[in-house]
Amino acid sequence: MPRRKNWRTAEAKRGVKKPNKQRQTDLTGDTGPINSTEFDLDMGDTDTLNNSNLDNMGDTDLHSNANNSNLKLLEKSELKKLEISELNILEISELNKLELSELNQNNQNEQSKNNLEVVSKFYNSFNANFVKFGTFDQYATKFADQSRGNQCTCNCLVFLSLSTLNFDSNTLNLDYILNKGDDIYRKHVQELTTQGLFKNMLLNFDEIPVKIEIPGGSFIINKQTILFGIALQYQELTGFLTLQEAIQNCIKQSNKFLIMIGAICSAVYYYNHTYYFFDTHSHSECTLNNPLDSSGKSILIGFADLHDLLSYLYAFYTSLQIDLDSQFEILPVCISSKDTDKDVTKQIKNYFDDQKLRNTKQKKNPTSI
Repeated sequence: MPRRKNWRTAEAKRGVKKPNKQRQTDLTGDTGPINSTEFDLDMGDTDTLNNSNLDNMGDTDLHSNANNSNLKLLEKSELKKLEISELNILEISELNKLELSELNQNNQNEQSKNNLEVVSKFYNSFNANFVKFGTFDQYATKFADQSRGNQCTCNCLVFLSLSTLNFDSNTLNLDYILNKGDDIYRKHVQELTTQGLFKNMLLNFDEIPVKIEIPGGSFIINKQTILFGIALQYQELTGFLTLQEAIQNCIKQSNKFLIMIGAICSAVYYYNHTYYFFDTHSHSECTLNNPLDSSGKSILIGFADLHDLLSYLYAFYTSLQIDLDSQFEILPVCISSKDTDKDVTKQIKNYFDDQKLRNTKQKKNPTSI
């Protein structure tokens, strides 16, 4: 738009001096408000920025809190996973233990079954109709040094004594016999030593006790004539019996006898058409001696036929590295129980007393015809 003429004069009339300067002044004067406005705007913006920053800081705190919260949740989650993992490991461990236990039990059952089959196989090979083991032998460390391994004669006497009382091969306690045999052996050795008669740790037939006392009763041992010979004769020897001949002759005297060959003493009890062989030396599950087996046991094994018993004896002595041309001794014994004798005497006395009482009553009250 074109500027009006005389605009300077018009401005002068309105009281504006030096309009050019005024303009500059206006411009200069405008600087303050402008600067002020700019300053205010800057301050406002700064506050806004600060507030924004504070808001951002708030957001940061929120984010931080959120992150912390998420971290805690994550930690809880990880802990739960860890706990679950540990629980699973524990459960797996327990299951493994259970499985191992069951496996061991199955293995033991299988081993026991196999052992029974092995035992059955071996004693069937000897045609045995009965076999029973103790849980240890006379060499067990539970026995004192002075008696360990030397009690076989006394063990046999305890077995033969108990066999006079309602013999039952199934319920007979072999461990009990070994424990009582050890007690009797130590006591008898002490008596022999006191009397100056003790000679050897292994008692000969002329040194064994003639009386034994056990909880089952007091027993008297009556020794018969000793039979001797060569176990297995490869040629006929005058005056020497074979093991078979000696046993046959022994049975005519007594159904209870001791056999000694080398340093081994065992017992035989012939009962109900069965030869029961009892021995407290080390026997493995094959029923024979095994020098590699450190867990040997005592044995009671039965045979219906004498030839089967002899076959087993030859095998057993061979497993002990005893030559079958060695000399043996057989001692037949007759054993009686003092308590049994007392009971019989008492029963007989009661019988006659009862008969006497009956006769007295009949005399007082005669029966009329």
